[in-house]
Amino acid sequence: MNVKKIVVAGLAGGILDWILGAIFWGALGSTLFETPQPANMNMTLITFGCFTIGFLIAYICIGLANITTAIAGIKVGAVLGLFNSLMANLFTYAYDTSKISIHDFIMDVIVQIICFSLVAALVAYINGKMK
Repeated sequence: MNVKKIVVAGLAGGILDWILGAIFWGALGSTLFETPQPANMNMTLITFGCFTIGFLIAYICIGLANITTAIAGIKVGAVLGLFNSLMANLFTYAYDTSKISIHDFIMDVIVQIICFSLVAALVAYINGKMK
């Protein structure tokens, strides 16, 4: 397992996830989702969450599966995004149905699949290019 690749790709993946989050949940949030985003979000925790996703995907794509092409990364990312978003949204919906509508549930799954796919594509690309 190449720790250097995992660290570099994990950092890049975390940065990309943060940017995609700013686009989808920030800039496009009111267009895509029915429920408004809270104004008092803790951006430090969101940033750490983005880097957690980046490193998780890097560990899976590099440490476990040695995925080296963006296309393969997209496929793995789509599956990870699907399962991650279903898990998070099902738990949120189970605890309080007023926190998330069915529309937002579905949109979040779609957006998570896109984000995870792009992050995994970047991670796999970096893995394929680094020596």
